[in-house]
Amino acid sequence: MKTQLDEIFRPEGGREQLAGLSSMSNEELDKLPIGAIRLDPRGKILAFNRTESTLSGFAASAVLGKNFFTEVAPCTNVQQFAGRFREGVAKKDLHAVFPYHFNLPQVFDVTVTLYYHKASDTVWVLVRRD
Repeated sequence: MKTQLDEIFRPEGGREQLAGLSSMSNEELDKLPIGAIRLDPRGKILAFNRTESTLSGFAASAVLGKNFFTEVAPCTNVQQFAGRFREGVAKKDLHAVFPYHFNLPQVFDVTVTLYYHKASDTVWVLVRRD
């Protein structure tokens, strides 16, 4: 079933929904049917919603404040993922959608959207299980 959030996982879609994420409360983020992780420009986890906890097997309380790329999901510390993140932060412009294979405690294929939010100087990592 197609939802409004499907636009977030299209290369040029969902900009309004993406921009609106930063104004959502933690409770609202937890209600999303997709994984949502908010990172500071160095990759420190600022928010980690309930769906992402279910997908990854990590409790939000265990990962908040940690570096996503080195301490939580080292499988993402590659050019395809962390490289895009760093380049986008440096340019202060990032909207990338790509397939990815997570190898965490659980192994699964996903579609990822990386989105830089200029007003808050943060990056959203959005995850939809394929």
